[in-house]
Amino acid sequence: MKSEEDELKDFFLEMKKGDASHEVPPLAKLLLQQKQQKLPVWAVVAATINIILFVGGFWYRSLQPSKVVDARSLIETQSSVDQNSDMMTWETPTDKLLTNF
Repeated sequence: MKSEEDELKDFFLEMKKGDASHEVPPLAKLLLQQKQQKLPVWAVVAATINIILFVGGFWYRSLQPSKVVDARSLIETQSSVDQNSDMMTWETPTDKLLTNF
């Protein structure tokens, strides 16, 4: 009966034999394969269209006239803020507990 250590040695020897049977390609071949990989034409066209639309959108937006703020709307906004002045102040919850006694 083999010991656990002998089984592990045999296992790793088999692994080494399996690895030795594989051939490693030369580095020059791997570099040549990597240089040959290029982007597909459709990806380049899609990226170009996206860039054109993005720049065109900003250009179109810059041509639009800016909104003029009416003084009446500012007055109405200010009056609604004045009416809700309770919401503009803050009290701690413990202040109410202290003043009730």
